[in-house]
Amino acid sequence: MPKTPRPKRIALALTAFLLSAVVVEARVRTFLLSGQSNMVGFGLVSAVSIPEESPSVVIWNAVGGRGKAWTPLGGGFGVDDTTFGPEVSLGTTLSEAFPADTIRLIKGAVAGSSLAVDWLPPSVGGPGVRYSNLQDWFDLANQDWPTGPPPPIDGVFWMQGESDGADSVWAFSYQRHLEALISDIRSRHGDSLLPWVVGLIDSQASWPHCGTVRFAQRRVAESLPMVGLVETKGLATDKVHYLAEGYLELGRRMAWRWLVLNGFREDTTTPRDTTGAGGPGTDTSLTDTTGAGGPGTDTSLTDTTGAGGPGTDTSLTDTTGAGGPGTDTSLTDTTGAGGPGTDTSLTDTTGAPRIPVSLSERARMFAAFPQDTRLQWVRLDGVCLAEWVQGRSSQPDPKVFRGHMGLLVAWFPDGHREIRRSPPFWRR
Repeated sequence: MPKTPRPKRIALALTAFLLSAVVVEARVRTFLLSGQSNMVGFGLVSAVSIPEESPSVVIWNAVGGRGKAWTPLGGGFGVDDTTFGPEVSLGTTLSEAFPADTIRLIKGAVAGSSLAVDWLPPSVGGPGVRYSNLQDWFDLANQDWPTGPPPPIDGVFWMQGESDGADSVWAFSYQRHLEALISDIRSRHGDSLLPWVVGLIDSQASWPHCGTVRFAQRRVAESLPMVGLVETKGLATDKVHYLAEGYLELGRRMAWRWLVLNGFREDTTTPRDTTGAGGPGTDTSLTDTTGAGGPGTDTSLTDTTGAGGPGTDTSLTDTTGAGGPGTDTSLTDTTGAGGPGTDTSLTDTTGAPRIPVSLSERARMFAAFPQDTRLQWVRLDGVCLAEWVQGRSSQPDPKVFRGHMGLLVAWFPDGHREIRRSPPFWRR
C-alpha cells in the first residue's frame, strides 16, 4: 500500500501546549462490532446521505443485510439491505483519522439478545450461544481475509443492554457479566488492554431497568482499564431504535472514543526509561507511579479510589452525586465547575497541575491554523462540542472549552487531516 505524505506539522505559538498526535504508522486495523438491535441497525439508507464506498474500509457482516463476505463499507449492513447501523460513520471516521490504513470491521450483532443469556461469557456460566457465534464469526471473517495473515484486533465496539434492562435480575447482574465478557474476550485475543467502547443504553420506558444497566456500564468503565463510554441520550430515536441520523452520530462518537483510548494505549505501551534517572531522549512519562511525584512521574495511574490526593485519577470516582444500583448516571454537569452530579471524567484526569490557558493564549493557538481550516473540538465521550472554519466563522463561546480534555480535529484546505489529543483550557 503506498504511503501518504506525513501530515504537515503546525508551528504553534505556545510549544508547551502542543497537542499530542494520535495518528501513527499506516497498517491494517481490525475492529469487532457487536451487541443487539441498535448495533444491528434500523436506520433507513434512503433517509440520509451515505458516504461513498471506499476499498480502504471493508466490512464482514454476520447477520442481516449484505452478508458474510469482505465488502467495501456502505449502506445495507443493517437488519436488511435497506438499512444501516453505527458502522457507516464509525468506519468512515476511523478512516479519516488513519487515511493510509485499511480499516476492517467484523460485525456480529443480534437483535433482542441479552448478555445474561445469549452473550454470557464462559467465566460466569457460559458460553451463551451468541458468545460462541461471535468467536466463530470472527474466525470465519479472518479465514475469508484475502491478503495474507489476518492482523490482530485493535478494538471492540459494544452496543447492548436494552434486553437486560427489561428484567430486574438481568439488570442487577449486568456489571459482573460485562466485566467477564470484556476479560474473556481480551484473554482469548491475548491482549489485556484491548480497547472497548461501550454505548450507554438510552433511557426509555421500553426497558424499565435502564438506569440500573447504565449505572453498571459506568462501573465497568471504572473497574477495568481501557474501557470508554459513549453517551446516547439525545440521539434521534423512535423510543426503541435510533433513526438514521442517530446512527450516524452514534458511530462518530464511538470512533472518537476509541481514538482517545488508542492514544492513551500508545502512550502507555511505548518503550521508555523506567529508571527515573532521565537524560536526553528519555521518555519519563511512566516512571514513578507512587503518587509521590518527582521527575518522570506519571500521576495519571496512582490513586483510583476516589479519595483524592496527588496523582488522583478523578475519572474513576462516583459521578452520580448519590450513587447506588439503579441510578441513572447521565452526564449532568460537564462544565468543569464541579458540584453534585458533576462528571469528572470529562475534565483533567492526568493528576498534573491544571495549567491555566487564558482566552488570549487559546485564541493565539487556534489562530496558528491556516485560513479555511475546519476545526472540531470533540469531548472524551465522543460528543462534538464545537465546529468552525478558521477565518470564516467565529470561534465558539469560550465556555465550550473550559475544563474539557478532548480531541482537536483539523481539516486542512489541502485535504489532509490531523487529529490531536488536547489538554483542557482554563479561564483566568
